[in-house]
Amino acid sequence: MRQLAFELHAYAMEANWALLLLDDDGAGERARTAIDAALARVGTTQEGVES
Repeated sequence: MRQLAFELHAYAMEANWALLLLDDDGAGERARTAIDAALARVGTTQEGVES
């Protein structure tokens, strides 16, 4: 779960930096795509999930 949290935070932070520093309007959509993929990946397996 820590890895997932790390990845989700990294995607959000990178999108923010790309938008602010590079004026990259597509960064948010790419971050959403990456976040959706990460959530789908962990949503199909329980391996490594701590309760």
